[in-house]
Amino acid sequence: MVPEVIIMKKDEKQSTRQENMPKWRKFARKRWVYPAVYLGLAAIVIASVLWMQTGPNEGDYSIDPSKNGSGEKETSLYNQNKDAVPVNTMKEQFQWPVKDRNAVTVQKPFYDYNASLEDQQAALVLNDHTYRPNTGINLSTESGKSFAVTASLSGTVLKAEEDPELGYVVKVDNGDGVTTIYSSLKSTAVEKGDKVEQGDKIGMAGQSDYFEKAGVIVHFEIRKDGKPVNPVSYFGQSKAELLKSMSDDTNKDKKQDDSSSATDEPKQQKKQDEAPKNDETSNETSNNA
Repeated sequence: MVPEVIIMKKDEKQSTRQENMPKWRKFARKRWVYPAVYLGLAAIVIASVLWMQTGPNEGDYSIDPSKNGSGEKETSLYNQNKDAVPVNTMKEQFQWPVKDRNAVTVQKPFYDYNASLEDQQAALVLNDHTYRPNTGINLSTESGKSFAVTASLSGTVLKAEEDPELGYVVKVDNGDGVTTIYSSLKSTAVEKGDKVEQGDKIGMAGQSDYFEKAGVIVHFEIRKDGKPVNPVSYFGQSKAELLKSMSDDTNKDKKQDDSSSATDEPKQQKKQDEAPKNDETSNETSNNA
């Protein structure tokens, strides 16, 4: 009888404790609570990671009080500038610097040192009673009227100013040491620092003192590390193909130089070997005399 009374008292104490226990502890004692909490935390972590990877929606703004005391809105890292120009010009192909290729002709070709004598003469520019090689191509229309000049390749304008001899000149940095130059313009549609996309208007063709007898033209150049190349050879080709071609030409020239050096060394050695013999012969001749 006594053990039964003791057990009953213990059950009464446990029931009294459970009644006096706070509700949150009662809730926490349920088996499904902790797994549910863990799943909820995992969902929050995953959602945070995905939000950080994708970033806020375009047009969202963030305020940096340390940089902008006035509280004005500053574009966030993810907000894209609509005026920005894609930098992936490696896949772009060089285009003729005009809207309509068929509307212009090559009035003066590029001077190629490997071309025939006749072609070289046709590529000479007469200026101040002196003939000079044409470092680009001159384009004109049959009517002789001015026409719109457009960007051959996307890039950043390095220079847009008037030159006393060349008229207005626009120089565009196309990246990787490649630049495109547009001169003999009567006006420009861009300024230094502007981002231009392929096909954007650069200016209007005009006349210049340097090409005094050319009439209304645009003088167009493509340069790699300051070295002019024939634009006609690269129209329809990408900048990557230009870089590869220039690299191949450099390696070819280097091999030719190495080959010439290897050929010259035996000749020099032969001359050095023959020199003492000639001296000995002259000495013997003087002794006999």
